[in-house]
Amino acid sequence: MKTRITILSIFTVLLFSTSVFAQQGPGMGNPQKNEKVKAMKVEYITSKLELTPSEAQSFWPLYNEFMTKLHDLERSRKKKLRASADKELTDDEVNALIKFNFETDQKILDLRMAYDGKFKKVLSIQKVGKLYAAEHQFRHDLLRKMKGGGPPAK
Repeated sequence: MKTRITILSIFTVLLFSTSVFAQQGPGMGNPQKNEKVKAMKVEYITSKLELTPSEAQSFWPLYNEFMTKLHDLERSRKKKLRASADKELTDDEVNALIKFNFETDQKILDLRMAYDGKFKKVLSIQKVGKLYAAEHQFRHDLLRKMKGGGPPAK
């Protein structure tokens, strides 16, 4: 029983550590809330990057493609972890889930690195740096707002 609680605790942490960003994806939770969050994110990133109309036209389709692929990976991880959450798992099954989680982390890293190169083809390096900072700050502000900490910082 203690082993089962420990395993569930580990997978809960893994699930939450990767799911904050994925919560904004299509098909996750309340669709109206997801669309509102997505719109807020677009507005936030656009203002932080100060995109020109030409940059926005090239950047947003690419960014949306990246986010779809990222959400697909996260959704796959969640599905597998949830399917195992209420089961008594053997050591081999736990090891397989840990390996699957690491492999998913690697796929996410590979995806981020591939799209970093693509983003640098349509935006300056300065704006790509601002993109990563804006994504981080948006997640931070969104979490604070969800916890009742007030509106996001501008």
